[in-house]
Amino acid sequence: MLLTEIARVLKPGGKCLLTFAQAAFMQQLPFVQYGFTLYDTEKITALLKETGLEIEAEWHKEDFPISKTGTKVTRQFTVLQLKRSATQEVT
Repeated sequence: MLLTEIARVLKPGGKCLLTFAQAAFMQQLPFVQYGFTLYDTEKITALLKETGLEIEAEWHKEDFPISKTGTKVTRQFTVLQLKRSATQEVT
């Protein structure tokens, strides 16, 4: 899993940012029916429990891009500041 690899390569106490569009927004896009896995904050939090990463800060944002059809959409996304535990060993 990608999160496990991020935890593995970060130094103990190291930080990274993870940004993802919320599943509720992504479900509205026509191309996601072709093999996309959608995430929300709860699902990411559950996945993080399997790694040496913890959420240090969390921001919920939205922006208003123009879609390919020319309409303005509200895109909801989340930025998580992750930190690798200073003591936990990651394999």
